Amino acid sequence: MIDALSNSSLRILDSIFEITGKRLLFEKNDMREKQSVVDFFSRYKDIDGVIHFAASKAVGESVNNPLKHYENSIHSLMYLFKIQKLNIKL
Repeated sequence: MIDALSNSSLRILDSIFEITGKRLLFEKNDMREKQSVVDFFSRYKDIDGVIHFAASKAVGESVNNPLKHYENSIHSLMYLFKIQKLNIKL
């Protein structure tokens, strides 16, 4: 799991464990930093799928700073698409 923890906390890992019974590997990482995303997927070749939740969620913030929300939501998704194009297995 990659998360910059900009609007969450490590407590989410405990919640995921309570629901699934599984502990996730966690790396604090910003999905907007393309090279760090590429590096992550280069290190972990056994990833079978991706769920992209790296979006800002506060409506007020999205109105006050729409470019930040666009960058966080769309750019990070585009990096995932580009990684797939580089033939890094997802």
